[in-house]
Amino acid sequence: MVQITDFETLLEATRQQQETFQMLFVFAKSALPAEHSKGEAERFKSGLGGELTPMMCVDKKPDELSDFKALALEAEKLFLDWQMVFIGALPGRAGAPTKEEIDDALKNMVQAIQFGGDMSGYLIFDKNGDPIRIV
Repeated sequence: MVQITDFETLLEATRQQQETFQMLFVFAKSALPAEHSKGEAERFKSGLGGELTPMMCVDKKPDELSDFKALALEAEKLFLDWQMVFIGALPGRAGAPTKEEIDDALKNMVQAIQFGGDMSGYLIFDKNGDPIRIV
């Protein structure tokens, strides 16, 4: 079993699977809530806290991706103001996942990010490709 330590090992792991996987990406940024306390503002200024806002989502087959840098450059061409990307992998059953399955999975990812749901099934990376852990 491949231990996923970065984006490239994630791609390798999905490419090695017998099932056809679709990679799911939700690009997000952190913002200070409109109604915030002075303490929340200070924490946010120091790089902590805030609320996550999904900005853009996309799905791709693993073989459509070369590395994280290419993904980040493509995302920046479409949307410059992202800070992190949430990544999931959706396996197909007897073939590739359907468009409906992909759309539902992306919708669930966006809702989990917006409403603070369970994000344990996603890998999160910053713009440099460094892993992020949300606590």
